[in-house]
Amino acid sequence: MEIYNQSEAFVDEEGDLVFDYTKVILKASEDEFFFARIPHRLKTPPDIDFGAHDLTKIPVDDPNLLCYGDTNASFKLAEQILNEAEVHGRIRGLCFVKYPLSLFEQIQKKMPLNIRFCVQEIKKGVAHLHRLGLIHNNLNPSNIMMDAAKPVIIDFDSCKQVGKKLGLKAGTIGWEKPGITTAEPENDDYSIARLEE
Repeated sequence: MEIYNQSEAFVDEEGDLVFDYTKVILKASEDEFFFARIPHRLKTPPDIDFGAHDLTKIPVDDPNLLCYGDTNASFKLAEQILNEAEVHGRIRGLCFVKYPLSLFEQIQKKMPLNIRFCVQEIKKGVAHLHRLGLIHNNLNPSNIMMDAAKPVIIDFDSCKQVGKKLGLKAGTIGWEKPGITTAEPENDDYSIARLEE
């Protein structure tokens, strides 16, 4: 079994983001993938016995979805993808660009970053969504990809029209406005304020 993808998860402890666990997607064969939560950071190369951890089989063909296992919603992948495709009734098909890294990864690797420009561009993107009557509801550094120096907002499975009740998935722990139940501009404003910290 090999590591197909991995990501670190963090929790908010008194205003600080603290490491919680490492999410790992394991590839057993061409069409068999598993999810595991590892309670520590992985070394490079990893020296871990995955047989000692609870593994959950992932029922999808391409498990490059590191949100799997985070919430009850993540176990309903088909419903999440359908919701993303139905946003505002305007989507006729989906086409994805592969960006080299996320804002989170760029920060982790301590790569140069014009923070003022980055936040300004994110605010422009969010303002555009709000003018369309849409709220993203899940802005965080892992949902912002970097196209050279320009940020690109991704992951619209929590996106809803203003005032609509939020569905199964509503934000990321530590980045969502506490107590949110409907799609409101303040949800995105809260996340942007966290990005600026």
